Amino acid sequence: FQPNGTLITEWGSFGDGPGQMEFPSGIAVAPSGDVYTVENHSHRISHFTSTGAFVGIIGGPGMFFYPVAIAIDAAGWLYVADTYNDRVVKMTASGFPTMVWGSPGSAPGQMSLPYGIEVDAHGNVYVAEWGNNRVQKFTSMGGYLTGWGVYGTGSGQFDKPEGIVADNLGNVFVCDTGNNRIQEFSDTGGFIRQWGNLGSAPGQLYTPSDIARTSNGNLYVAEWNNARVQVFGPPDQPTPTHHASWGRIKSIYH
Repeated sequence: FQPNGTLITEWGSFGDGPGQMEFPSGIAVAPSGDVYTVENHSHRISHFTSTGAFVGIIGGPGMFFYPVAIAIDAAGWLYVADTYNDRVVKMTASGFPTMVWGSPGSAPGQMSLPYGIEVDAHGNVYVAEWGNNRVQKFTSMGGYLTGWGVYGTGSGQFDKPEGIVADNLGNVFVCDTGNNRIQEFSDTGGFIRQWGNLGSAPGQLYTPSDIARTSNGNLYVAEWNNARVQVFGPPDQPTPTHHASWGRIKSIYH
């Protein structure tokens, strides 16, 4: 899409063949411009060029178990939230796994249903955990740095967080999905602000599931149950202003 939501191109169809997709849940763009989509029901990642030409398939049931999200750093390394294996898999651009970290649990460094993953400008990796209602921060080599969040509705608390993104200043924005809001934190977990409440009007949210950021700081939020994308910004305002939205309900699966 263009920034205003105008469709540029599209590709893919339902299925598990080359170039097809089965319930895609995550997407990331590499420095090369290539596009990687996560298909949780096929337990794999599909790799495309920027124009949608199929390149190849990464993984499968033997490598992943319902992966949900992917992030790519400035050097082109892939980081996959291997959700039902409760871990992160680090891979080369061609899909060769080089490192795995995480195990089931709630202790620091353990994970429960990682649904969101992000890499900041310094190479640090943030993981949003649906099951533990928290965010953890790691080095690019999987070293635990810090974590924050518990279940609840208060500032800094979460109800099934999913999408996560960081800006160039290190601030972290989290889709607090069950609370129908976005929360912003410092890179050490200090609460900064929040916005959104349950509804379908401009600026309201209904199960926000993923979030992305443009170079000018605008934030794009995808909502499951409103079947739309909303654009918010600028980032230096006390509450980001709703700029635009697009999408319509065709089918919902979550």
